[in-house]
Amino acid sequence: MIPPGVRATLQHEDRTNQPSGPVSVETMLAKARGEAPSSAAPSAPPAQAPRKITLRFEQNAPALREEEAQRLAGALLVLRMQPSPMTIALGPVGGAKTPGAMALIVQRQNNLRGRMPADLIARTEFRYSPALPPDSAVISAGTGSNE
Repeated sequence: MIPPGVRATLQHEDRTNQPSGPVSVETMLAKARGEAPSSAAPSAPPAQAPRKITLRFEQNAPALREEEAQRLAGALLVLRMQPSPMTIALGPVGGAKTPGAMALIVQRQNNLRGRMPADLIARTEFRYSPALPPDSAVISAGTGSNE
C-alpha cells in the first residue's frame, strides 16, 4: 500500500507532468516505449515538403537525370508522411505536339509513377500542362495545387 501522503504527492506530480492540451502521436509513442519525449518541442510539426518541386528531363529522355531522381526521392519521403493530395503536371517535349512527343510525355509520367509508393499514387493527379516549360514536371502538394 502507498501511504496517503505519498499517494497525494505522486498524483500531484502526475497531474503537473501531463500536458493540458492535445498530445502528439510521437509523444504518446515515446511514453509507450519508455523513452523521454523531447521537451524542446513536444508537439513539433512533421517535416514539411516544399509546396512545389520542379524537375527537369533531358531533351527526348523518358527518365530523370540522377540528380533529379534523388531530389524526387527525397521529396517523396516527406510527401508520403503528409495526407494532402498531390498534382504532377508534365510540360511539353521541346514544344512539339506530335504523336511521338505525346508518347514521350506518357513515358515520363509512367517513369515518375514507377518511382512512387502506391499510397502516393492513389492521391496523385497526373496531367499534361502545355503552359509549363518544355521537358519539365512540377509536383504540387496540398489542396488546390495549381501549376
